[in-house]
Amino acid sequence: SLASLMLANSKASILISAVFTGLSFSAIFPLLVYIGSRIYKQQVDLLLPVLFISGTAGNALAPYLTSMVSRSSINLSIWVGYLFIFITLLLTVFLYVYRRRI
Repeated sequence: SLASLMLANSKASILISAVFTGLSFSAIFPLLVYIGSRIYKQQVDLLLPVLFISGTAGNALAPYLTSMVSRSSINLSIWVGYLFIFITLLLTVFLYVYRRRI
């Protein structure tokens, strides 16, 4: 749905793509809170504030960096978005491999 948002031509298709992208991303944070609280039952008091603070910082930092980059070029701005997605994927794979070793 994120790719369809980038390829949308009319205002209606941009709106529909943005709605579906938002709906698909809206489940990520509650899922992280649920999984984290199930895995770390003894440290939930520490885990939940860390998740909320990191989520808030990420929500504030990513658009700020993207707006700074987009002043120079829209293509560069799109690539910064891809970079954030790649970093998230890389960290996820790293965590998966790290947990498999322990």
